Amino acid sequence: MAVFKFKKRIIGVLTLVIIIVVSIIYYNLVMLPIIKETASAKVRSLATAAVNNAVFYAITEKTDYNNLITIYSDSFGKINMIQADSVKINEMKSWRCSRSTPLPAA
Repeated sequence: MAVFKFKKRIIGVLTLVIIIVVSIIYYNLVMLPIIKETASAKVRSLATAAVNNAVFYAITEKTDYNNLITIYSDSFGKINMIQADSVKINEMKSWRCSRSTPLPAA
């Protein structure tokens, strides 16, 4: 009788250990990639929202757009070319992101 109870306890403990090991393997193979992908998507979403907000506030503040883009037209008034001043745009972008120095004079 004592041997039977001992074997029953060993079988119970081994069953519990097997269940724990299988649960850990399942978590690592199935659940962990899903959690990582969900977290990565959430981080991308938050980063996109932060960039969009930064661009929105950069554009809505006092900005002279005439200094950023030049439109060239012919004698008939047709537009030949639209040229962006990338140096000024990059200066504005870096200033808006840092917010530590005043915007350079145009």
